[in-house]
Amino acid sequence: MSTYLGLYYPFIHFRDEAWLKLTSLYWDGMGRIVPAGYSLRDSGTVREFKDGGYIRDWRPSSQAEPAREFREMLDACGERLALRYGVSLSESWPDDPATVNSHAAHFGNPKLAYIFGPKISPELVDDLEVLGLAQRGGRHDPYWIGMHPRLAAMYMTALANAMGNRRKAQPVSDDMYSHVAIGDLSVHEMAETLLADRESDIRPSSPEGAEHLMVGLTLKMVVPSHIDKISPRKLLDFRARYPSERAAFQTQIQDMVATLQANSIADPDALRDHLQIQYEKVLQPSLADLKHRLRDARVDTTTGLTNIKVSLPAGTAGLMMLGGAKSLFVAGPIALSVWEIWRGYRQQREALLRERPATSYLYKLGNDLRPQDLASRITRLGRRTVPPRSVT
Repeated sequence: MSTYLGLYYPFIHFRDEAWLKLTSLYWDGMGRIVPAGYSLRDSGTVREFKDGGYIRDWRPSSQAEPAREFREMLDACGERLALRYGVSLSESWPDDPATVNSHAAHFGNPKLAYIFGPKISPELVDDLEVLGLAQRGGRHDPYWIGMHPRLAAMYMTALANAMGNRRKAQPVSDDMYSHVAIGDLSVHEMAETLLADRESDIRPSSPEGAEHLMVGLTLKMVVPSHIDKISPRKLLDFRARYPSERAAFQTQIQDMVATLQANSIADPDALRDHLQIQYEKVLQPSLADLKHRLRDARVDTTTGLTNIKVSLPAGTAGLMMLGGAKSLFVAGPIALSVWEIWRGYRQQREALLRERPATSYLYKLGNDLRPQDLASRITRLGRRTVPPRSVT
């Protein structure tokens, strides 16, 4: 039986306990990046999940790859980034919510996002400081490195992607920007999106020339009602009773993603019908079974959403982008969003896809959120984070 592990990013501490409880129904384990020497401030819920074996703390063992890419990127465009994202400009930036609501706010600048120092190579920190793109937390806690929130998210996305590859874990997030960026843009490409002034600067002129299409598959999922009030122990006991059903559902998700990648259907209406039938035949019975088993455990249910991001060759669904650049398709409990990306490393990406068909997962709670609502938000953000087309 395959093991399906998630890797939570871009934060160390889980921001939403209800979100964490939801993921426990669908994943065999959830890792997070915790450097040696970091003092955790976990809630009782998180500690109980950790003691029960669901949460695993992983040391950041893959800093070399993003550090090398970042240092090369700084050589190429560090001075331009400093003109826009230098910490000396932070007075005019809005407060970063994650910093304001965290321990970091006690010692740092609330305008900056902070990364725990051991997650970053010392050489990269030095380079960032020389360019004025980062500063250490200060005398109270010098191990924290502060920088513009978008630059910090860019680094954590690169680190999570490298660690996910190494540990064969699927990145899982509650942060939409990180979900869109991970695995699909190189560090150089992400830097170009940070430097673009307008969305029109970063969107390809036509889909026929795009190297890949990003597809966000948004699905309705079963969620316990009032999940915030359900104890971790009850969810752990439920998980222990149905490991094979959980594995079967993950396999069905992976098969659906793989089918989408292999499918040559170009007509939007035909693709919509195909996805709806596949959902009704494969996923819907499994979700109905989960709902039944939860009710047997005296747990009422409602619905939530997951967005699964997949990379496709442009030719696979190229016609979907023609005729008014239609980029959002709704099929009942499914919504499919599409945007173009330019690739500079096609062979590397295709090798990765063979090992990990879905790039990342995003989970959202909210009874009033429809699949098309989340899919539309993902599409808009995806278009804003597409790098400009290379001129050769």
